[in-house]
Amino acid sequence: MRPHSTASSKARPDTSRRRVLVIASVLVFWMLVIAVRIIYLQTAQHDWLRERARVQQQDAIRTSPLRGLVLDRAGRELARSVDTESFFVVPDELGDIARIAAQLAPLTGTDAKTLEERLREAKQRNRKFAWIARKLDVEQ
Repeated sequence: MRPHSTASSKARPDTSRRRVLVIASVLVFWMLVIAVRIIYLQTAQHDWLRERARVQQQDAIRTSPLRGLVLDRAGRELARSVDTESFFVVPDELGDIARIAAQLAPLTGTDAKTLEERLREAKQRNRKFAWIARKLDVEQ
């Protein structure tokens, strides 16, 4: 009985090895196609993609969600949204802090020395931003 089973396995080709080779070939081909596409994008399309990324990162989309009024159970208004303007700086991008503080102080109605101290402290503490003035009028 044993010789019969070995004879049938010798007559039939090894399909599992062929399947593995086909799948491996497809995967290698697929990886090559992706590698060629990546190289193409990084070389031939580099400038266009860099400009597109810059525009996407620096583009500002204005959103102005309006909040509803907060009312008590009698329908009296407790709170409402008020449009205000605020002004901030990025301390790491500041050059001459004394000059900048002297220029901004009259515009915001603050003391130049106080503003200079706040900016220096924010820069020393590596803050991402520092408020110059909040709740400004549109004219300011």
